[in-house]
Amino acid sequence: MSTTTTTQPTSTTVADLALPVATESHSGPPAPGGDKAASSASTAVHANPQSSTNDELDIPDEHFLCMQMLDPGSVSAVGGVPAGNAIRRPVETNGGLTLTLSDDKKWENGQTVTVRFIGGSEFVRSKVKEYAVLWCQYASIQFQFVDEGDADIRVSFLDGGSHSKIGTDCLEVEDQNTPTMNFGWFDDHTSNAEFQRTTVHEFGHALGAHHEQNNPKLVVHWNKPVMYKYYLEHDHWDESTVDTNMFTPVIDADATAWDPLSIMHYKILPDFTFDHLSVPLNWVMSDQDKAFIKAMYPPTQVDKGYWLSSESGLFIQSSWSENIRYDRAYGKPPLLALGLNYIDAWHNPMGAFGIWLEAWAANNKRTMFDLHLQGYQVQNFGAGATWLEFDTATHPKVEVGTRGFSVDTPTPGQSWPIHFHHTYTAPPKVLVWLNSLAMGSGTASKCMGASVANVTATGCTVDITALNSDAVMFMGNLTYVVIPADTPNIQIGNVNAGVPGIGAVPGHFVTLQPQSNAIPVRFATAFSAPPKVFLALSALDYSRGDFVRLNAHVTDVTATGFTAHLDTWVESQMFGVTATWVAMM
Repeated sequence: MSTTTTTQPTSTTVADLALPVATESHSGPPAPGGDKAASSASTAVHANPQSSTNDELDIPDEHFLCMQMLDPGSVSAVGGVPAGNAIRRPVETNGGLTLTLSDDKKWENGQTVTVRFIGGSEFVRSKVKEYAVLWCQYASIQFQFVDEGDADIRVSFLDGGSHSKIGTDCLEVEDQNTPTMNFGWFDDHTSNAEFQRTTVHEFGHALGAHHEQNNPKLVVHWNKPVMYKYYLEHDHWDESTVDTNMFTPVIDADATAWDPLSIMHYKILPDFTFDHLSVPLNWVMSDQDKAFIKAMYPPTQVDKGYWLSSESGLFIQSSWSENIRYDRAYGKPPLLALGLNYIDAWHNPMGAFGIWLEAWAANNKRTMFDLHLQGYQVQNFGAGATWLEFDTATHPKVEVGTRGFSVDTPTPGQSWPIHFHHTYTAPPKVLVWLNSLAMGSGTASKCMGASVANVTATGCTVDITALNSDAVMFMGNLTYVVIPADTPNIQIGNVNAGVPGIGAVPGHFVTLQPQSNAIPVRFATAFSAPPKVFLALSALDYSRGDFVRLNAHVTDVTATGFTAHLDTWVESQMFGVTATWVAMM
């Protein structure tokens, strides 16, 4: 069995390492030069009050540069990487970001990328773990270090150069015994400063970043003969290798400012250029590195099974969207079932609609999905949805689907027969949630519901109906979930505040519900531990007033039950709400 450890970002800072701001030092990722062994001899450094000699930082005398940055096979005939490989800079960065990064080599945002070491001492491994995750402070990416089994990134410690595959190119190396990254000069005597600089640099490549000297915004007149001679003597590079790694720009018409302080930049000695341009040895991520990688892997909402628009900080919107990151990576995109759990809508009595709210998921991937909430011709002060995730490997016979309608002429309801993809040994559990609804305004009440009937081992019927004769429905959509009856550790049920549509039943009268409704629920059988409980709307009945307000949520979850809340608030008159709950381990 594989043992894993997920390393969290440390609080290491530049101050912890006592690093200088070497604005005039000139060195690239240091390593033994040529075939020479590492030594404590230093390269020349221009002295200034903020610089330090390489002796003080225990840096070897010369270096091998990274050998894997711009793959020669991807360089175009006109001397650049195809434009599809270059990410466009986001508008919100105001042109202040740089760091060249391949869009088509990015990992999925929010992904957990596995890393396994091939060789290396425990001390060296611990240092690579410590500094690799510095990127995770700014990028929505996690590195999980595994002791055995398959891994996305394999790290070796063979003598020679340090290098890495670019981003998801790591996945193209199918042999799990073949490294995708190498550190050629790390040992138990390497300084913390050097561990940080080279580890962050190479894991920058692993996230998809190229070298900053390939930024097309860098305008410089290279002294190529000097550079050819230098790299041949120090790193055994031929002219073609120098051309590819130093002179080949990434094609990106929207590239922004070149960042000489980027951790992804090689050193540039003054005599490398006719302009006498020089770039220092960069020890840590620059501010622009941090901002850019955050923009490329933006923060995501951690999966908790529900989302409220108030979490976005945006109110009185016609729509909201949020990227939701699953709390683990699935083998393939999971089945998703969405339902509404929060409504705060107001309409102009002269308008056509009393309520309009839709919830749907898009871009469902192994690690995340995009949640969308949208209204139309109604003032939505807030909205929310809950969702279920089913791993198809763990729950191969669970089925999820949707049915709905959108019409110009009001309808009293529609019904749909569902034929299961699987033939079950017994009638399965089936739940339905409303995920979208639109009803008329004026004298019309807001009264509709989704339900399931005629459940057999091969199918069922689901419907959406107006529960009151004066309810005017223009749109409705439901999600249904089919769960085998013998599935362990899953229970479902309904909970009510009042009875939606009771006023339409002869001899019964509607009763205005209190604003706060806390309903205790006991599970049919106790779980071994408190389960996750998901609650969403299946039916509602509100007055002809201007507001529809509902907050359906749960509290006090234990192994034996929970408390369901179906609440409303100011100027909203609730006659009845039904919500369906699912408890899962």
